Amino acid sequence: MRNIKMTGMIIFLLLLLSETRAQYNYGDRLRLDISPFVWITTMNGNLTLHGETRKINFTFKDFFTYSNLGLSGHIELKKGNWGILGDWIYVDLLKDQNYSKLTLAEISLTHRISKLIEIIAGGRYFKVKSEFRDDPDNVNRGEQTWIDPIAGARLTWDLTKHLVFTFQTDIGGFGVGSKFSWNVIGGIGYRLYNITFLAAYRIWYADYENGSGDNLFAYDMTTSGPGLAMIIHF
Repeated sequence: MRNIKMTGMIIFLLLLLSETRAQYNYGDRLRLDISPFVWITTMNGNLTLHGETRKINFTFKDFFTYSNLGLSGHIELKKGNWGILGDWIYVDLLKDQNYSKLTLAEISLTHRISKLIEIIAGGRYFKVKSEFRDDPDNVNRGEQTWIDPIAGARLTWDLTKHLVFTFQTDIGGFGVGSKFSWNVIGGIGYRLYNITFLAAYRIWYADYENGSGDNLFAYDMTTSGPGLAMIIHF
């Protein structure tokens, strides 16, 4: 309930800013944005495989020590006040005897309600593959996939001719996939003619459970980290 209230307050504050006008408007032409991302990723939470629960704590230090990988791609097609966006995120983390691979894919519809604010609605696909490798002859493996409906908002604010601020938040799950999930990303970009270089920080959380007893899979995890992107505008 606290997470729902917090996200609702954030969206409400964004809507209060909707009367502020951005400096630049791209008009009604068809636009395409393609953005490769690189993420430095951490994970913190609890993971249950076949009834066995472990605390997972992958830190920034672990990322560089174990050469963990975080990659992402983003694409948007926009026309007037409407748009379609797609996200893909891949995280591969190995520490000690615990291995986790996370894949997220999202497709959403966006609608601009002001110069600054867009509302977002769609779905986010999760695929989690994990292993506890304490016993080489008896590795505890688990894999789950699910889809969360999501709803949220995004703020895009041209601070100057070249400097842009972006902030996006959404909530999801609602018991359809996860019991509850949320996602927040904020960043500052420097825009050239048709390329924006963006430094951002992202946090996403999911609380998912399936099965019971020895067949229980549970994923209660916060994944976060800074990232760098090059957004190509067409």
